[in-house]
Amino acid sequence: MEFKPVVFRIGKEEYGVDINVVRGIEKVMQVVPVPNANRIIKGIINLRGSIIPICSLRRKFGKEDIPYNEDTKFIIVKTETLSIGLEVDSVGDIQNVEENNIFPVPGILVSEDTEYYKNILNVNGRLIVMLDVDKLLKEEEMKALQKTVESL
Repeated sequence: MEFKPVVFRIGKEEYGVDINVVRGIEKVMQVVPVPNANRIIKGIINLRGSIIPICSLRRKFGKEDIPYNEDTKFIIVKTETLSIGLEVDSVGDIQNVEENNIFPVPGILVSEDTEYYKNILNVNGRLIVMLDVDKLLKEEEMKALQKTVESL
């Protein structure tokens, strides 16, 4: 069995999400701030008539914001409840990964703060942390976000 991730960078680290949850990869566009939103929510965008919240993975991972450049992208993903945009520094390759190159997250990395780590991939010697988009935001954060989007 093969697995196909969309690989992206936040700083020097590589992460990935399952291609099956990706709805699109978009160039950066104007983000409208949402008052009183969670710190990792950068704001919202209007993508072809749909309101999409933008989640800053830099902020989620405790990194400083950097100015947008030509490599910055929004990866639009579908969670169990709504679509969100993941703001990433750059998007890399999409490769097939064989099942024997997919590993569980080591126990030492498992905590409440990393429950969104799904597994680790070995792609040509590079270790890539796969993210579970349904666990990136805590349940109460997701509900608040959904309520905000529905009210717009």
